[in-house]
Amino acid sequence: MRVPIGLLAFVAVLAIPAVAFADEIRVPKDFRKLQQAVDAAQPGDVILLEKGRHQGPIVVSTRDLTIEGRGGSVLGPRSRHGGGPGMQPAIHVRAWGFTARNLTFVRSGIHSVADRTTVAGCTFLRCDEKSAVPTAIEIRAGQATVVDNLVVGGKFSLEPIFVSGADAVIEGNALQGHRFYRGLVVSGNRARVRENTLSGFETRGGIEVIGEEALLEANDVGDLSGFGGGISVIGDRATVNDNDVDGTAIADPSIVVEGSDALIEGNDATSSAGTGIVARGTRNRILHNTVTGAVSLLSGVTTTTLGHGIVARGTANVLQGNFTVGTLADGIRIVGGTGNTVDGCTSNDASACGILNAGGETAVTGSTFLGNCIDVVNPGSFGTFDGNDFLTGSTDVTDFEGSLEPDQDFGLGATTFMGD
Repeated sequence: MRVPIGLLAFVAVLAIPAVAFADEIRVPKDFRKLQQAVDAAQPGDVILLEKGRHQGPIVVSTRDLTIEGRGGSVLGPRSRHGGGPGMQPAIHVRAWGFTARNLTFVRSGIHSVADRTTVAGCTFLRCDEKSAVPTAIEIRAGQATVVDNLVVGGKFSLEPIFVSGADAVIEGNALQGHRFYRGLVVSGNRARVRENTLSGFETRGGIEVIGEEALLEANDVGDLSGFGGGISVIGDRATVNDNDVDGTAIADPSIVVEGSDALIEGNDATSSAGTGIVARGTRNRILHNTVTGAVSLLSGVTTTTLGHGIVARGTANVLQGNFTVGTLADGIRIVGGTGNTVDGCTSNDASACGILNAGGETAVTGSTFLGNCIDVVNPGSFGTFDGNDFLTGSTDVTDFEGSLEPDQDFGLGATTFMGD
């Protein structure tokens, strides 16, 4: 039996997914209120918000929906003076594939529990304890994309950006002032955190990532006060490269990586109050990083980083081509473990040791330790010590007075030794 061509074409049209016929819905032209437009939308539709103030909260339960601002479109709580305790965020997402683009949020934000949520090119203003929510972007689902957003904080905000879920992409965001609990927090495997800028706020931590196979690349963290470090990573097989951490607070390191098989390369820690770089784990590669002087909070003069330069705690770690200068404590410190390697590194002008080796069978080659209080101190053992340049101290086993507990990884004050 021959089927008419017209009938086949009609059936083919019926088979096309509804998303292919996505509509544009304008607010307030087509619907006076945003929630009315959201309720009427079909999968794949785009809701365009015209210039003006649009009230939340709204709930999104339609998949593959986009809400896009057309310039000057502002979302916020019903009251111009803030939502107060117990209020919902301006947008609450329950369906996967949602996108928010080019919107401005005042005293409010986005909360999502759905996969594949995207927040792009949005601005968040005055998210603080008086807001409807204290977090600008909170996504508790996988495959989140958070790119090119600006968050300008208020007093006592929580994390401006918080993502919990695998395969997140957090890129090109700028977080500025005021008092954040932590700046940017990502929990989940295979996170990609790139080219974000955090500056000018009091915090308990800049960027914190928990998960396996994380990538932290080309982030800029600076001018932080409070009691937090710059970048913290917990998880194996992380890549932390080309980040710039400048002017972090007194307590924590500029960069700390806790896990094994990490690559920590090409990072710059400048004018930081704590230790520059701390790596805890096995088989980590710490390559071509720079830790340089800071404004000392103890003396008020431009002299030293208050902690150590680079600390490696664990077994079979490789430190190669690193440069440290002007640390109040040790330039390079190897703590515990065996079979660590220090090759082609420079550690100069430390107020304590150029290198303190408390590991076993550590190989040190082709490195320079000059101008330090003591260039080389060895309470552990060297497997190899060859081709190095130093003037003071000794490769012999040195009696050590003081603690090598974890808090000494980035503690204050110079190290002392018996028999100097």
